[in-house]
Amino acid sequence: MIGKTFRQLAIFHIFLYSEVVELIEITNLIKISHKTITRDLKELQNAGLINIRFSKKEKGYIHFDNDIPCPFSVPIFSDNKAKNSHIEKLIRLATIMLGLKYHTELSCDDDNSANQETCSSWYKNRFPNLSVRTMQRDFLVLTKIGYSVEYDRFDRCYIVEFPEGLEGLQYKLEYLYGDVK
Repeated sequence: MIGKTFRQLAIFHIFLYSEVVELIEITNLIKISHKTITRDLKELQNAGLINIRFSKKEKGYIHFDNDIPCPFSVPIFSDNKAKNSHIEKLIRLATIMLGLKYHTELSCDDDNSANQETCSSWYKNRFPNLSVRTMQRDFLVLTKIGYSVEYDRFDRCYIVEFPEGLEGLQYKLEYLYGDVK
């Protein structure tokens, strides 16, 4: 069985790359119930990561604003400390998914590498109060959904490979897990 964060990040990815999302698209990618999808969509909306509504005309969920499909609006926190912590984690992971999307890092042996922004420095600039261990855990979570952010010890640099579109994520998940359940 897949975890909540895994499911929600996969759903976020689907909305990031799609104008209209039918429930069947989500259930084809990750085998979960409609009720679970509805709960995950609500939590993603509470986190401010998606702003969607159901359209009878389109027979699926659509973005309120197609110019900004994943708006990062103000999150809605509750009195529940664990839920708030999870929302903060979702926001952080979604920020990484968008912020490092086209990141390329040069090997430390390259003369031009001295002034580059590395994955590590990028993370520290955005999340200054978090530890290197938290960064490593975040990168590991993303790797589990096909967003590879891995440190190459030989070249001493990070290698970033993110799936493009719905097909890219589907290919990565099938490669990693077969049928995702």
